[in-house]
Amino acid sequence: MTSNTSDIYTGDDVLQVMSEKAINRNNAVEQLIRKEFQLLSVQQPKKILEIGPGHGEFINRFTNDQHLSTYIIEKDPAYFKQLSTQHKGFQDIEEPADNTFDYVYLIDVLEHIEQDEEILAAIFKKLKPKGKLLIYVPARMELFSEFDKKIGHYRRYHKKELQKKLKTAAFDVNRVQYHDVIGYFAAYYNKWVAKDGVLNANMVGIYDKWLFPLTNNMEKVLPFPIGKSLFAIATKAG
Repeated sequence: MTSNTSDIYTGDDVLQVMSEKAINRNNAVEQLIRKEFQLLSVQQPKKILEIGPGHGEFINRFTNDQHLSTYIIEKDPAYFKQLSTQHKGFQDIEEPADNTFDYVYLIDVLEHIEQDEEILAAIFKKLKPKGKLLIYVPARMELFSEFDKKIGHYRRYHKKELQKKLKTAAFDVNRVQYHDVIGYFAAYYNKWVAKDGVLNANMVGIYDKWLFPLTNNMEKVLPFPIGKSLFAIATKAG
């Protein structure tokens, strides 16, 4: 997939709000990555790649992991310049060699890419055999709002859709699961109230402090058939 200026994310204000206010949510996503990639048990050198890291909220959390080498693919010139001092950087998925990475993840990125099936096929090539992919995306098109339009989302995902696209890209799909069931109802309410598409930083902070821990703990016991977000774990057969 070659560089496309339409895929460059320009919502720095949203990234800043999420970094400052969505602390519990960000910690939960980090733990999801660590758990699904089994990073606590890594004993040999491994390569982990984040596609679309923005200002580095997640990839920066792995710089001190003893056996991990961190990589980024970031199209935005400012973000790339900032992060390439700490991580090996590329600006296009075609730059790194095939069969390079042990782990690849995208957090709230795939929905910004118009040709999402092409990027999934490209990721498959860049992963080593038995390499793992983790995707975290906004869920359910009935929640698609002015906010989604404003920050450049092409879609929100349904479980079967994401599973099908991963299989089309030749991945073995390990798990696809909705996340943040309480957030689903908050997002549905917000769709009809915040019609200007502006993210309310105070409401993000309140939700993250009081409601996100509740929904996150609930879903560790019992997955729900809906959620504000969706994550998928897939493997390149080896």
